[in-house]
Amino acid sequence: MKKEIKTISLEEILEKDPEMRAEIDKETKAEQGEIKKALEAGDKFVYVKDDEDYVCRKLKSKVKENETIITRKEFEKSSGIEYYKKTYGRGGARPNAGRKKQYKNKVKETYEIEKTEADKLKSYAKEHGISKNKAITEAINKLVS
Repeated sequence: MKKEIKTISLEEILEKDPEMRAEIDKETKAEQGEIKKALEAGDKFVYVKDDEDYVCRKLKSKVKENETIITRKEFEKSSGIEYYKKTYGRGGARPNAGRKKQYKNKVKETYEIEKTEADKLKSYAKEHGISKNKAITEAINKLVS
């Protein structure tokens, strides 16, 4: 007979035990206050690696004897952040991303036309599913050729 295992989240436990939640909140606030005071006193965060190659970020004043201060780059490589950034990279320019250019040698020019002609141009472009620029280009090509 197979036993059914029910998993319960920390949130569910804390909802059932308000005293435990209050204790954890108190500890968290105390820890945050301690960090804030240390930073105001001039302490800084550093990246460390212990003798088991575990890496983390902590206040410089909290570094132990068996821990070595490492660079951010070493931290990212050891923690897997570098791999994550390369594999799932977010942000920044990506090759072939974005809207493709319609015209290679585009020049901006301004002309005045009657409102009726502007309306005709707009309706023509809409009917044919093209941009107004494309419609103007087609008209010029018909005139010249």
